[in-house]
Amino acid sequence: MSESFKLFRPTSGRLMIRETTDAFALVGVLHFPPEFEIKEAASYMLMMLGDHIEVISNVIDDGLPDSMVGNGIGYAIQAQCWRSTGAAGTLTVRFFKAFPESNGWVVFGPSMLPIVSMDHFNRSHAWLDVSAGKFFGIQAPFDAVGEAIASTLTSYAVWPDVEGDLYAVPAIESTWRPVYLRHALLLAGLGAGEISLDDFREAIREDREVFQIRQLSPDMNYARYLARLRDRGGVIEIGVRSAADLDRADLLAKEVIREVMPEEFAAA
Repeated sequence: MSESFKLFRPTSGRLMIRETTDAFALVGVLHFPPEFEIKEAASYMLMMLGDHIEVISNVIDDGLPDSMVGNGIGYAIQAQCWRSTGAAGTLTVRFFKAFPESNGWVVFGPSMLPIVSMDHFNRSHAWLDVSAGKFFGIQAPFDAVGEAIASTLTSYAVWPDVEGDLYAVPAIESTWRPVYLRHALLLAGLGAGEISLDDFREAIREDREVFQIRQLSPDMNYARYLARLRDRGGVIEIGVRSAADLDRADLLAKEVIREVMPEEFAAA
C-alpha cells in the first residue's frame, strides 16, 4: 500500500523565481500551519498550479548529501541533489529554518520546467506573494538581476514574517550557523594576534564541522578586519535581520574597514 500523504497550503509568504538560460530557480519564505512538521533540508514536492500553492507532506529524501551540507543555498540549488518532475508547476524544494516560532521557512529549489506563467516575469524574475494557499504577482521589491541567488535572501530585508514585517533571512541550515560563527571567531583571533597561524590551522583540523568550511590559508587583511569587527560586536551568528539591522551592520563594516585599511581610503 502506498504511503498516505497530506497537502499543506502555506498561510503566507513571498517567492522569487529566476529564469536562467536552461532552468528556473525558486527562493523565498513560506509560513505553514503548525501541524505541518517540516524536516529541515529534506526535499518535498511543491505544486504551483493555477493560482494555488501546496506542499506534499511526504519527504523525498532526508537532507542534503554530506558533501553539500553547510555550503548554503547558492551551492545546493545548482548541485545534483534534486529529483526532477515531469509537469510544469511542480518541483522539489528544501526548507531552512527562518521563523521557527511561526513555522516559517526559507524555501528553495530548481526546476527544468516553468514553475508559473511567464506573464509573471519581468527582467527574468517573477515576484509572488502568498496568502491563504494562493499566490499572486507583485512588483519587484528590488532589482535582482545580477545578484547571487543567496544574496537575494541575505542582503535585502524584503521577506515577511507571519505578521508581515520584512527581514533578510539566512541561506544556510540552522545547524550550520553556529559553525560559521566559530570559523569567523577563529579568524578574528588570528587577526588579533591571539593565536598563531599554526594554532589556527590546528583548531580547524580538530573541529570536524569547521574543517568542512575551512580556510586554511586565510587572507590576513580579512582576519584583521574580523578582529576589529568582533571587538565592536559585529561578529554574530547568522540570523534574520531587519532593514535597520542591515544598515547598522553595513555602517559598522565601513567604519572597521577604514580603521584596518586607512591608506586605501586616504588615497581615494
